[in-house]
Parts: sequence; C-alpha cells; structure tokens
Amino acid sequence: MSGRAITVPWTSFVAKGLVVKGFSLRQWMSANKKKVPKMMETLAKLVNADKLRVEFTEYELSAEFPEALEHSLEPGRGTKILLKVNDVGQTYE
Repeated sequence: MSGRAITVPWTSFVAKGLVVKGFSLRQWMSANKKKVPKMMETLAKLVNADKLRVEFTEYELSAEFPEALEHSLEPGRGTKILLKVNDVGQTYE
C-alpha cells in the first residue's frame, strides 16, 4: 500500500526457499467489479465485530491540516491519516 519496494536479503531466497509474489488490489477490483460490494460488506462486518482494525489518526481539515501534513511525512508512520470535515460551509439544494 505504501508504493515502496520491499527489501529482502538474497540469503532468504537461497537458504530459506522464500518466494515473493505481488498482488494489486486495484487490478483485482477492476477485474471483479461484481464481487466488490460483497467484499466491502464482509470487511464492514469484520470491523464491526472488532476482528479487523485499521489504525488511523484523525485530523480536522480546516484547523489541523498542517499537523496532518507533517504527520504524513514522518518516516515509519504506521497509521493512516483521516481528514475530517466538520464545517462544509454553505450548501445548495
């Protein structure tokens, strides 16, 4: 998800028989559009049952954007960053 390449010592491939295979969720979702709603429903049920967790830090967009940006640039960050909008301003119907 980070878009960064992993680093694996060559000895792991030779001595331990390690095999590495890639997977692209974006490509899978494009190829399986009919399965995506059910997958999302299943994921939501796992989250609601507290069997699946996503670590995130929440920031208010208009007041805390500089802090959120600084946090996003931290090396080794282990959480997602969620920008929350409290005030959407004037709306039109």
